[in-house]
Amino acid sequence: MNMAKKSPNYDSVVKVLSSYNLIKGHIEFLKNTLDEVDINDGITSVKYDEAFTSKTNKIVRLVEDTAIRNIEYTDILNRQIKLYTHKLTTIEKCLDHIKPIQKDILVLRYFKEEDWNTICDKLLYSRAACYKHHEESIKKLDTLLYGLGHWFDMGSTPNLKRVDIE
Repeated sequence: MNMAKKSPNYDSVVKVLSSYNLIKGHIEFLKNTLDEVDINDGITSVKYDEAFTSKTNKIVRLVEDTAIRNIEYTDILNRQIKLYTHKLTTIEKCLDHIKPIQKDILVLRYFKEEDWNTICDKLLYSRAACYKHHEESIKKLDTLLYGLGHWFDMGSTPNLKRVDIE
């Protein structure tokens, strides 16, 4: 029996694809948090006729500390949004470099979370054909995401004829 070699990073590629929707959701959460920080800046006006100014100017320092903390938190949120957006873009660009049927299978399976029966029915392919395209696409994504080094260690190279990144 001639068994095809499983992608060395099969589980990692599946984990990346499976996390796509979670990453999108997390980006939305970060954006909402960023909006909340902008709305609730923590800085309020002080009525000086009722407040006594202390020798250490704690009132002024409190406002400054809040403003600095909000600026730092906004910076952290923006960096996280940029990082996770880059992860999504990387996944999407990799999917552009596989066969359309393979992309359809992966999108249905991992982004829309469809079961194999539904995928086969929607695409009018047999289960065996869907599995074959799935395995081929995982190998190609493995190469796109993690490089070629591990394939040479296994003594073979994947089919790269459609993998030409610009």
